[in-house]
Amino acid sequence: MICTLKPPSNHGRSQRETTTTTYYSGGKIDVTTTPAGLSTDTYDANGDLTSTTYSGTASGYSTAPNVIYTYNADGTKATMTDGTGTTSYSYDFAGNVTQQSLTAASGTGLSNRTTSYGYFSTGDLATTSYPPMAAFLARPSPTFTTALAPWRQRLIGLGTR
Repeated sequence: MICTLKPPSNHGRSQRETTTTTYYSGGKIDVTTTPAGLSTDTYDANGDLTSTTYSGTASGYSTAPNVIYTYNADGTKATMTDGTGTTSYSYDFAGNVTQQSLTAASGTGLSNRTTSYGYFSTGDLATTSYPPMAAFLARPSPTFTTALAPWRQRLIGLGTR
């Protein structure tokens, strides 16, 4: 199946700015063609996306680094590697992501970073803890807590009557 998107004729943009996406018979993306170039997705026998490669980069655009994904035996994403480095994922017993850790690639100017997530017993996101915004900040890492309405706290056993 092929899907082609063109800007409306009254949009003021060239009709050459067309995006065409080709799909496998199961509905997963195969190749996407944009004015900037091509991206090709590859899947494993389980139907999990294993890589996205970029090619045919048009003049004036930078070629994006290829992306590679690996998976754990239970099907959860283990790692994602791109031009910034490798991001590893950790999960709790319910399959929720509890940590996302970037090991920065050399030469990127990035530092290793970990973002952590906490969940209520319902599986709803409760907290997100981000790494410090910059090494020179002497402040602690920001943590955001999701507030539940009092009725919902009682419902899941967090509140008192």
